[in-house]
Amino acid sequence: MVDPLATRKALRRSATMYGVSVSDILGASRQAGSRHTNPDRPIIQARRYVMASLWAQGLSFGHIGRKLGRHHTTVMHNVIKAKEMAHA
Repeated sequence: MVDPLATRKALRRSATMYGVSVSDILGASRQAGSRHTNPDRPIIQARRYVMASLWAQGLSFGHIGRKLGRHHTTVMHNVIKAKEMAHA
């Protein structure tokens, strides 16, 4: 069974780990105060962590996407990228 507070916990944990706010993670920006789109930016990494964490807990890509305001294919892409980075 998935913890009903899983999304909130993952968001807080990721925000703390990456030094960004929960609002940054949920927002449209890829980097606070910057227009750069480098995938190593903290907000992108923080989102990727949240998505992979929730997927590992058993939430579907669609459910995660709805919780984070993203399309399910965006979630799929980020979970795959998180796995690749973990094995690199």
